[in-house]
Amino acid sequence: PYLDGTFDKLVQRYPNRFQMGMLESNRGCPFLCTFCDWSITRKVMEIPLDRIFQEIDWLIAHQFSHFCIIDANFGIRPRDHKIAQYIAKCKQESGRPTSCYFYLTKNNHQRNWETIQTFHLAQIDCTVGLAVQDFDDGVLKAVKRGRMQSSETNRLRDRCAEKGIPTRNELILGLPKQSYRSFVQTLLLAMPPYPKHDFILFLCRLLDNTELADPKQRELHALETRRCKWVSPKGQAHGVVDEYQEIIVGTADMPTAQWKQTVHFANLASMGYNKYLMRIIFRAVKELWQISLQDYLEHLIRGMEVATPDSAFGQMWSILNAYTDSILDSNAYQLPYFSTQDRPWELDEA
Repeated sequence: PYLDGTFDKLVQRYPNRFQMGMLESNRGCPFLCTFCDWSITRKVMEIPLDRIFQEIDWLIAHQFSHFCIIDANFGIRPRDHKIAQYIAKCKQESGRPTSCYFYLTKNNHQRNWETIQTFHLAQIDCTVGLAVQDFDDGVLKAVKRGRMQSSETNRLRDRCAEKGIPTRNELILGLPKQSYRSFVQTLLLAMPPYPKHDFILFLCRLLDNTELADPKQRELHALETRRCKWVSPKGQAHGVVDEYQEIIVGTADMPTAQWKQTVHFANLASMGYNKYLMRIIFRAVKELWQISLQDYLEHLIRGMEVATPDSAFGQMWSILNAYTDSILDSNAYQLPYFSTQDRPWELDEA
């Protein structure tokens, strides 16, 4: 639609509305992840290179400074490096784009490093998305990600940290074979002492047509779900439509009470690590005092459980429970913050 004029009048009419241009160089995925509907195709279909280059030119001409490459596995094809080089060439000639977000292919880490270096040397900001979902081998096997090399992913993360390149581990909570104990270990592995790294936590959602949503899989893993409302923080005034999503809140290996406990632990960790509120404390706990970070966070949670309601810990405990109870009651899983009531907040933000 960039090239047939569909968007030309839109960007002229709303010059400050659009900030990021999406690019798609291929569609489909060869991997078999049971929770994902990209894997239905089992193959990758390429869009012609000439068209991709023309679309990049269109975005540059319309002054888009931020790109998002929405391929399931950017770098999976050898030609993907040519696309990265073309974007870098545009940056040298026009000053755009200033940033580019993408999802790397899972197993070709040398090619991934070449892609990252291309953007880095062109001074295009990029946060390298590392969609590991979980570090536990049993979980990865259960969702058919057993062929993916999580150890290689961590080496790529280490390599980026040496160069000061931001990285992000993407995790999914609620997958089959996860337990409270196993997911806590995944969270700890997703919190290295790197200043430009974070993790993002997704609650597992059952998508139509995926293998995990099939009745046989639901029965096999004893999946318990809730249909909950997803409310955009920007709201309908920005043209965003509220959606309903089916969220896994319990499995054979993680009963609902344990799921709730895991959500609490994960969001406390996210608040401290991803919001940079407790990173120095986390490092001191581990490196100076030789205390397990798991023990420390669980100690804080136990303190919240017994705290008086009007104390800081008591308020944090009420927020944690308000969010998980809302999900379990099939209500929204982003809530207006209690004191402001201005917009829906993520749990770690609240």
